Amino acid sequence: MVIKLSRQGERNVARAKFEAEIGDLLAPFAGEDERLAELLSLSVGRILLRLALQDESRFIVPDHDALQHIADWLKAAIVNDAPWLYSLDENGRPKKLMKLHLIEACTAEADKEIRKSATRRGKTSLIEGDEEPYADLEDGYSLIRLMTPSALDRESNAMQHCIGDGAYDDRLIEENLYLSLRDHGGKPHATLEITSNCLVQLQGKQNKIPVRRYLDRLIPFLKRSGWEISIPTNRLGHVVDADGDWHALDNLPEGLSVGG
Repeated sequence: MVIKLSRQGERNVARAKFEAEIGDLLAPFAGEDERLAELLSLSVGRILLRLALQDESRFIVPDHDALQHIADWLKAAIVNDAPWLYSLDENGRPKKLMKLHLIEACTAEADKEIRKSATRRGKTSLIEGDEEPYADLEDGYSLIRLMTPSALDRESNAMQHCIGDGAYDDRLIEENLYLSLRDHGGKPHATLEITSNCLVQLQGKQNKIPVRRYLDRLIPFLKRSGWEISIPTNRLGHVVDADGDWHALDNLPEGLSVGG
């Protein structure tokens, strides 16, 4: 027997399908933080579901770094007990999130909050133990390990990204490394996150791909480190081949063999 669904029934099936897909998409960004999962659902999840139900072809997975950027902003809001979390609509949802209707609006809001937080913090002063040397590189460059929330805040101010303001404070544990690529004058040019010997984030200023000349200083160290690389090729600007060698996307050799 063939059961023909009504139009509403078809819509309900489609809704359940998209809700499951969106839930799977957002789960890694929330981890075990139920409050963060809720806020991601009310912002990114709600927007993606609306677009998908309007037109299935509009269900386009946002850029990974955009989602991470939004998640970092929301995590910082939770950690800092942001007042807007308590300004709710009649259904108990934060009004700020319900006013956002596009993913681009979410990332713009995250950008705005980074700037506001940097202004509030001002210049962060460090004390002994906030940072420590990790590795010396060529041409006077070095990697500095960020050890404390104050060090993360200072890096966030300089690089204009979301590592500060509390979003990553609870990750400052033994198996996680947060490193800053510094030039001979101590100016940061890239921020690295390594979890369980796996490079999971490599961000330049404003969450962009690090400038090529800074990556060139970093790549020899990364090859020696033995770390796995868990960053999409388009976010590295390079392909890592089966031998661990890095190749710029605009200069790939013939016969390139990658792992996996």
